Amino acid sequence: MTIENRDDAFAGLMKDLNIEVQDYNHNELSKLDYQRLAGLKDEVEVLLTSLFDTLKHRYNCDMELPLVIDGFPRSDIDVLAVRLIRTKIIRLRNDHKCILGLLEEQLIKQLQAGSGSAPEAQSARVAPQRIIPFALVKSVAESSPAQKSGLQENDKIVVFGEDVHAGNHNKLSAVGNKVKGNVGKEIVVEVLRGQNRETLILTPTPDWPGQGLLGCHIVPY
Repeated sequence: MTIENRDDAFAGLMKDLNIEVQDYNHNELSKLDYQRLAGLKDEVEVLLTSLFDTLKHRYNCDMELPLVIDGFPRSDIDVLAVRLIRTKIIRLRNDHKCILGLLEEQLIKQLQAGSGSAPEAQSARVAPQRIIPFALVKSVAESSPAQKSGLQENDKIVVFGEDVHAGNHNKLSAVGNKVKGNVGKEIVVEVLRGQNRETLILTPTPDWPGQGLLGCHIVPY
């Protein structure tokens, strides 16, 4: 299947699922202002959550489940649909990383300039809290919800659940409250891994062999 045909197939699949997914041109993104980029960031996060929800509830799958057994495609899963959705999720994660990088660049410029319109100045006061890590992942249990989301040991959590960050996590109690209030629901988590910023979708659940809803140990950073 060529890239063009794969894109057409994905567009048809999304139409059937009544999900609107937009492609983002990274060169065009670099021309946008802070407010527009912030809006696109939220938009991409909504799309990611929707696609992960579709994978889980419609196709009973995630990003890790093998689609081939003994050299043959699985018969209990719509392999083509899952591959298309996974590919789009990877693309959207890259888009999200690009947008976050551009937001950080513009924020630094605004702070260095010490000026800007009222909305931009307000964003500049709030945004630093969303780029500073506030928690460190000390360990991740095997086969846990945290591991399935892609969370790794030594990841630094920057934003948890879209609104918990360095300025309001309250000694991580806000993270605990967010987890307890979203059992079985997707939570967008932004982490710093080395020099890269990653976006993960974490689903708290008690239905796994270990203890807790996440299966990871995090400490204040």
